[in-house]
Amino acid sequence: MTTVLSRAGWAMGTGMGIGLAPLAPATVASLAAVLLYGFSPLDEDSIGFFLLCGLGFLAGIWACQTLITEADYDPKRAVWDEFAGMWITCLFLPKTFAWLVAAFIVFRVLDILKPWPIRRFEGLPGGLGIMADDLAAGVVGAVGLNVVYRVFNYVALDSLELCMQKTRLLYALAAEPGFIARQKPLCYTPSSINPPLV
Repeated sequence: MTTVLSRAGWAMGTGMGIGLAPLAPATVASLAAVLLYGFSPLDEDSIGFFLLCGLGFLAGIWACQTLITEADYDPKRAVWDEFAGMWITCLFLPKTFAWLVAAFIVFRVLDILKPWPIRRFEGLPGGLGIMADDLAAGVVGAVGLNVVYRVFNYVALDSLELCMQKTRLLYALAAEPGFIARQKPLCYTPSSINPPLV
């Protein structure tokens, strides 16, 4: 039983072996996580996705703990934290290629630079410390990207509404008698620029 749990912890903690990648295992794991979510049937605000993020984080604490040794308290092969953090970054964002790419880039930047207060979570003990800083990076990324999305969406809708108002105004004016005749010519001719003297 202990061997089975140990193997399960290793498989999950390393992201099914992704953590053994010779180059940038954390980035490879983040890419795998966003692709897995992108091709899944889960929506960005679905209960299933919330459960995946929450249970994935809790299970990740245990899984990453199984990879810790006395000689290595933060093993590079432990990449399940990237999976959980990447998914959290995608919360409430449109499930489109552009926003998934944005989420991937933002999460990787935050995970690498670890600005305050993200880095402080690394000091937590064991598997919790491995998972917590990526949880914080995911939350910060999700909040920032959702603010950008909401502002962008508001500006786009406001511009669309303004365009529709102008269109309705033009239709109303065009319906007035003599409106077309009163319009200035679009192509100016010598006679329109310098009308003949009477």
